[in-house]
Amino acid sequence: MSHEMPAPVEVGLPPDFPITWENEQDRHLPLLRDRQHSPEPVTPLTGAMHEEHFSAGSTRGFERAGQPLRFDVRRINTYYYIAVHPSVAPEEMEAAGARVEAGAQEAIGHFVDRWDNEWVPEVQGCYRQWEDFDLQGSTMEELLAHVAWTRQTFERFWDIHMEVTLPYMLAPASSRICTPISSTAAIRWSPTSCCRGSATAA
Repeated sequence: MSHEMPAPVEVGLPPDFPITWENEQDRHLPLLRDRQHSPEPVTPLTGAMHEEHFSAGSTRGFERAGQPLRFDVRRINTYYYIAVHPSVAPEEMEAAGARVEAGAQEAIGHFVDRWDNEWVPEVQGCYRQWEDFDLQGSTMEELLAHVAWTRQTFERFWDIHMEVTLPYMLAPASSRICTPISSTAAIRWSPTSCCRGSATAA
């Protein structure tokens, strides 16, 4: 059964929060302030990293999971906003939804195997590379290459995150038999951590 998509409505801005749009098309995005990941203002460096790599990695992860979604990040007035919106035309959504459902069932069947033998080894290998890199003894050329690799790795992590999300949410019991990525309670990463050493435990 087809469902008619409601027409988008632009929400007016309050007088104490004016926005200068770098791209006029952004005013049409369904932007939502992301208080979960960044409740406080973010720096220009963090904003730039997220706009470029968080967006691209997350969208690619959605594509790998068969989800017809695009993920955009914007830093607006120092705050962090996200927009998750369809990557297909409204008339294609019903067929895309059917493909997502079929693909999700297949992904659940391979989830634990891919977690243990693909995603965990890849992520752990990246952390080892951060930890083993000689920041003090590296040349400028080596440091720049390390920063470039770190940026691409940050993007790849969001790719993995979004690909994992759908089967994980549909089959949460599988998380109890998955190998943990780290022995620490949690790991956080910032765009500047590659210049201080590596990821830091929370």
